[in-house]
Amino acid sequence: MAPAEGRICRTTLMEPVPEQFEDPKLQAAVRRAWGGETAPAALRQRVQAMLASEPGVPAPRRFVLWNPLAGVAAAAVVLIAVGIAAHLFFGKGNVSSNPVAPPPPTAVAEAPIPPENAAQLIATHDGCCARHLPNHHLIPSTDDDMTKIADFMRRQLKVPVLAVNLEGWNFDGAGPCPVGGHETCHLLYQRGPDTLSLFTVPLRNLQIRSDGNYASTFNGHVLAAFVRNGACYCLVGAGPGNSMTLADVKSIRNDLEAHFAPPVASGKASPRASVAVNSN
Repeated sequence: MAPAEGRICRTTLMEPVPEQFEDPKLQAAVRRAWGGETAPAALRQRVQAMLASEPGVPAPRRFVLWNPLAGVAAAAVVLIAVGIAAHLFFGKGNVSSNPVAPPPPTAVAEAPIPPENAAQLIATHDGCCARHLPNHHLIPSTDDDMTKIADFMRRQLKVPVLAVNLEGWNFDGAGPCPVGGHETCHLLYQRGPDTLSLFTVPLRNLQIRSDGNYASTFNGHVLAAFVRNGACYCLVGAGPGNSMTLADVKSIRNDLEAHFAPPVASGKASPRASVAVNSN
């Protein structure tokens, strides 16, 4: 739409001048064609009066180019900020104010003593109780010295031997007694009507193959053992009316295992080592 007569359209005046008009040749041609022409004097005065009465002409508009990647960057900044806030609120905040307790450790179940081996151990225990009590001193020149007993039987069995005095029990002697046709170190104890045996048995003569704790109730007897360094250290208990319980022999077994220490610096017991523990 054309502007009204006698008024100047600022929008038209402030539009950027096309770059083609900057050409010197074009400008020279314009001056030659219209250089001598001028507006009438009355029109020039009217335009000058209007310009003098109008306020200051606003500055030309700036044209800003929009980069489409700027929106993506702004959105990324917002997402990062939201993520950090969520982590601080739902992560760190919850851990410090309402910590989740770790699951309890899984209890390691004891393995049963193989029935065949349990029957063999019980047969030797019962046989020695019937034949030798209260005199089961079958190793010569040891004088009930636990160190001498352990050393003597270590040389026979080629494994570390456990020889101990047990608090509350009378020691009735030790001997190289067979279990399943193989020699063992057998210590025998008595407490009133209850009897208790402690065997050191090389693993090569048993069906047990791995270290760990073992326990069984078999034919009216209670058995508890631990395996270490190629040998099984097994307790066999019996008494009238089930006066000996599995908990009793397991408690003794645990005490013996706690006192059992390999005697060599490397932390591994040598087959040439003997072990003697006095719990009194």
